[in-house]
Amino acid sequence: MFPKKQIRHFLSILLALVLTVIALPHSLSAAILGSSGESKEEAAARARLENTTGDLPADKLHSAVLAEKDILEQIPLEQVSQADHANRLRAQEQSLAEAVYQNRDGTKTQYLFGEDVKFVDATGEVKDKSNQLHYARYNGAYGYTNPDRCARIFPGADHVQRPRGGHVGA
Repeated sequence: MFPKKQIRHFLSILLALVLTVIALPHSLSAAILGSSGESKEEAAARARLENTTGDLPADKLHSAVLAEKDILEQIPLEQVSQADHANRLRAQEQSLAEAVYQNRDGTKTQYLFGEDVKFVDATGEVKDKSNQLHYARYNGAYGYTNPDRCARIFPGADHVQRPRGGHVGA
């Protein structure tokens, strides 16, 4: 049959493989979950909730009135009222495609959009995009533009013109 030395060598290799396979899922789950046992997504959500930049204290939150300029046009007013938003938390918004609100009961609501709902203007300030159109004249042609001049529409044009940088000069 097999000499004892070969059997011991085979069993040693087998034991090493078994221990590696047993230890592998644990190290993978530790890498995925982190040291506290929560997923990366849960950790990011917790960090977002712990961010209190711009939060109103509870005593001021109940009497706060959400300014009209803080309501994104892309969010229906009925939804804003139903969620009872009291404070826009712009400092907690991490992208141009999201909006964060503090609700009257102290909870927060985060809206994530499939495209940017804000833009960075020529001075570097982040502003909400507007869907309103105004009649305007540009380079001798008449058409429509939105208040922040991020887009122009001219009669007969088959597309919306968006200049480089997303902003139309005066």
